[in-house]
Amino acid sequence: MIILQKLISFKANQFLQNNHDDLYRVATTEIGLLNGASLASRLIVEMAICECSDKGGRTPSKMDVQELQSLALSLHLLGGVSEAINFDAIAPKLVISHFGDVLFEHDFEDLIVSKYQFGLHKEKFDNSAKNYEKEFSRRTERVTGQDVENAFEDDFWTAWIAEFGFTPNQGIDFINAIQEIGYAQNKLVFTLNEKELTSLTAGLSKDIIDKIIECLSLKSRKEWTDIPRPFKSSDWQPWRFKRRYSLAYKPIISLSESDTYVISPEHIKRAFSHLLRNSHEATIDENHFQSKEMISWNGSQKAMTGLQFNTQVANSFDAEDWHTEEEIKLSKILNKKLKDFGDIDVLAWHKTKNIVLAIECKNLEMAVSQSDIARQLYEFKGNINPKGKSDRLHKHILRVNELKRDISGLAKYVEKSAENIQVIGMLVFSSLVPMHFVNDAANDIVFTDVNKLPNEILLL
Repeated sequence: MIILQKLISFKANQFLQNNHDDLYRVATTEIGLLNGASLASRLIVEMAICECSDKGGRTPSKMDVQELQSLALSLHLLGGVSEAINFDAIAPKLVISHFGDVLFEHDFEDLIVSKYQFGLHKEKFDNSAKNYEKEFSRRTERVTGQDVENAFEDDFWTAWIAEFGFTPNQGIDFINAIQEIGYAQNKLVFTLNEKELTSLTAGLSKDIIDKIIECLSLKSRKEWTDIPRPFKSSDWQPWRFKRRYSLAYKPIISLSESDTYVISPEHIKRAFSHLLRNSHEATIDENHFQSKEMISWNGSQKAMTGLQFNTQVANSFDAEDWHTEEEIKLSKILNKKLKDFGDIDVLAWHKTKNIVLAIECKNLEMAVSQSDIARQLYEFKGNINPKGKSDRLHKHILRVNELKRDISGLAKYVEKSAENIQVIGMLVFSSLVPMHFVNDAANDIVFTDVNKLPNEILLL
């Protein structure tokens, strides 16, 4: 809530500050501190419900909590460092100082991670400022069940029910019933036993309530790392992002041994909204799901989003100056049989200049954690892995090289002279990515984003 308020108030701060660069830096630092405190607190809760005894013990002081937060963030940081080492982003060398500090090469953090994350925050602030007036013009009438149902496609509605066993409306009714209890008790956080929770007067059957609780509950276990099926070790590891078995996705804390549920209505509402939105927009990996219907929805949405981005890239070229084609095979361009190199997402050629662009379009999921950033960089190095499989850049390098090997065939297709024709391989991203902070090009493939097309091409 505090983070949201800071984002909303950013435009007001822009009018109060002359130095906007300083404003971005200060705001980014403040948001970072709040995010760190929030992450550390969630990790402590996730560990505590497994490792702490239900009885006895002592109430931690503020200093105790602060120390636990520091240790939890250390787990997050060092786990990310380990992942970054595995992905060749950090040199595999650690030094333990005389004071017990773990020292490692900081180039990755200083030159890539911090700059990339600052850029992400800047984009969020700019979008918040742009949409400032909308925050004061939201609809005030209560949303009906029909409104919710109309907001989603029938295929998604069916997939959601197949995956979770209840409708989004039923989940909302459950949350509303929990909020009423919070209002009645005048508490932001409270506890209920199983009987109290399953007998909520929300017009829902016990079977539906049980399914909602199962979906949203993070259960205590004998060991923090002992995770139930179908979850994987990556779902508890604190350096991972979008962990399925975390408070971010399972906001109801279930203390099974004492028949107690810890309830925060606001946290449950936000987590449920997060799950619903990310499931609908397919920004969660398909491994998150079990049902074939939701896996199919996830795949179809990602494919549709990819095709829409291809069209966006093609449309960014002025039709008066450029010809463009989408989803085109090399065999069609070169008019001969070839092995399957995959499609060129967008082929663009200038009407008067001897420039041909072979564009690969990437609408990537946002990399947030250190390990995710390192993984994306690793996937776009233009290499072949030890198993002989091309990474996500190398595939496009092969396509561009094939075009360059048959300039005459390409020239004939685009109706240009083969002399002095310039073939440029490009990787166009839909938003800010870590690769922007490494090089502008790799293996002669130019990295850019859709907002810089096509002007940047003419400057090459």
